[in-house]
Amino acid sequence: MSFDTLDGARRNYQALRYQPNAQAIQSFREFAERQYPEASKAASGSIFARILVIVVIAPMLFFLFLSMLGMLVSVVSGSSSPLYFVAGLVVTLILAGACGFGIWAFVKGLRSGGVYPAWFKLFYFANENGFRFTPLTTNPFYPGMIFNIGSGRQSSNRIHSAPNQRFFDMGTMRFVTGSGKNQTTHIWGYLTFQLDRRLPHIVLDSKQNNGNLFGLEMSNLPSSFSKDQRLSLEGNFDDYFTLYCPSQYERDALYVLTPDLMALLIDHSAPFDVEIVDDLVFVYSQRGFDLSDEALTRRLFGILDTVGAKTLRQSHRYADDRVPDSSMNVVAVPGQRLRSRWWVAIVTALVIVFGLPLLGILTTMIGGLIAVLTGSGR
Repeated sequence: MSFDTLDGARRNYQALRYQPNAQAIQSFREFAERQYPEASKAASGSIFARILVIVVIAPMLFFLFLSMLGMLVSVVSGSSSPLYFVAGLVVTLILAGACGFGIWAFVKGLRSGGVYPAWFKLFYFANENGFRFTPLTTNPFYPGMIFNIGSGRQSSNRIHSAPNQRFFDMGTMRFVTGSGKNQTTHIWGYLTFQLDRRLPHIVLDSKQNNGNLFGLEMSNLPSSFSKDQRLSLEGNFDDYFTLYCPSQYERDALYVLTPDLMALLIDHSAPFDVEIVDDLVFVYSQRGFDLSDEALTRRLFGILDTVGAKTLRQSHRYADDRVPDSSMNVVAVPGQRLRSRWWVAIVTALVIVFGLPLLGILTTMIGGLIAVLTGSGR
């Protein structure tokens, strides 16, 4: 064992560096089909979908060839202009290139073994360190904001604690919003760990991953919170995060978010959004976590060792003053959840449903008016 495969907590990352051969992957696949039948079936369905795409692409390439042949004959016979053939050739090459890329990606996926090489690494990494690996979980029961919206909710490629360990879980969350042609699949990476005490609902919205619309900063979070719940903290913390906590719970938030914890959050979690809800802390990324990537997995465990450990120490004596019995591990109802800005979602929906069509009509009317005025001035 090389010491560079170990981190400060003696976790061994050697399994994430291993490159299994085809025989090892096949052997593990047979094991996974017995151990994880639901996840293996889903993976096989993905492979079937790829095969179906190839079945569609192959006839397309054949008909493209026939079309080009027909255009060439037409040009040679003099019934069509050579420009017609050149234009058709350009379009055909573009379509053929797209089809060729699809076939290349499909073949590459088959040669790489699909999901099984990553599963192989994650399984043995978890086993080596006394953790658990779960390739697929449907509707994970967490109170975090990304786990309770949309449909088709699935958590995949999870590395999580064993029953006798302090709870943690990291993986990739998928869910679908909308319906029909307006369906959108959302993919989030997450890390969660458990505290000893329940805390007020706190959200740290990272400013590094926010979008920008017409010069206005737009949060990437799937939930929106009332502005009167924002709390400004000392130092430069506000340059990295926007903090939300329930009204009248500002002092409680400051009790947990001490200057040294804020420094750790900036140093280790600045690109990520953070949510504290009940006795769980969630760290979010709007990209899935490829935990077979050693650097990423080390970083997530680093957050667990620094931000997680400090949050645990800082909060283990917390008690809500609004609860009569301080020994009870509960937060009063006003502090349990932040107030959401439902009007934002409603306005957004109205803009999409009514605003965009009206904008199109208005643009057409203005264009027609300009055309009339221009014509009358001639």
